[in-house]
Amino acid sequence: MNRTATTATVAAALALGALLTPGSAAADPATTGSITGLSFFDRDADGIFGAGDRPMGGSPSYVVTDLATGEVTYKLWSNQDGTYSVDDLAPGDYEILGRTGWYAKTTPETVRVRVEAGQAVVVDFGARGARVGGSAWIDTDGDGVREAGEPAAAHAPLYVNTPYLAYATTDAQGNYQVEDLPVVGSGKVQPQALEGYTFTTPGGDSDIDPATGSSATFPMTADTDEVVTIGYAPVG
Repeated sequence: MNRTATTATVAAALALGALLTPGSAAADPATTGSITGLSFFDRDADGIFGAGDRPMGGSPSYVVTDLATGEVTYKLWSNQDGTYSVDDLAPGDYEILGRTGWYAKTTPETVRVRVEAGQAVVVDFGARGARVGGSAWIDTDGDGVREAGEPAAAHAPLYVNTPYLAYATTDAQGNYQVEDLPVVGSGKVQPQALEGYTFTTPGGDSDIDPATGSSATFPMTADTDEVVTIGYAPVG
């Protein structure tokens, strides 16, 4: 896989404080090399960016160290599309540290590479987040039990409350799924009120406590695949 840095990529790296080695500003591309790659949400945890995975933009950061001198050559952040590029590197051995924040790594955090003149070395960084999903329905008789014939609650808004709030809505069948959530601390689902409805009787098929308007908390780990069902009952 060959990814070439664009002018915008280089400009963004410089704006974010990339530290160039002396004299590299006028380096000849034929005599220097580069390290380029992608940070991504590795949803199947196989360490390879593939179908179903998603680029992780903005938050990942990188530190490149020249192993011959021990000096940090570059510090930069990912572009919004998850890509990064470190250019104008003199041939030699380098170490790149890729930080992916509140996510479980599926690839090594630190990689050592050999940079040759006129070549780009590709180093990708994968990480995995938690997943929360479920469904919502209209409990027409308010007994807390989901029964045949009771309709789905379509387009119902909700939040998954983790270290940040992730917003979602149910689809036409009342289903929802939120992926790539941070794997730190705990989370809970907080559905929003629907006009003319309240949260149904707890203890049955609904996981929402009417007193708090949220689900019970659950741990946020790379293995979290939490299912939370939401029941709405008509008011009156």
